[in-house]
Amino acid sequence: MQTQKTSKSKAEEKFAEIQKRTKEILKEAEKVQVERVARTEVLRALRLAKEAEDEKAADKALAEKHAAKSKKVRRPMAAQH
Repeated sequence: MQTQKTSKSKAEEKFAEIQKRTKEILKEAEKVQVERVARTEVLRALRLAKEAEDEKAADKALAEKHAAKSKKVRRPMAAQH
């Protein structure tokens, strides 16, 4: 009877230890997932900011190009003779 209790007790201790390790592993996996999501959000925000800045720069360049075309000096007809 004594050895049966001991075996059962050892099995329960082993099971409890395995459950504890499993919880720790799951907790670590969740932490890694949260960090990955946060990193992805930061990278997405940076990408969107860069895209907005690039679009703004392209609009500015296009506006300057149109302004340069409209600022060309045209001579009056009388001055060409």
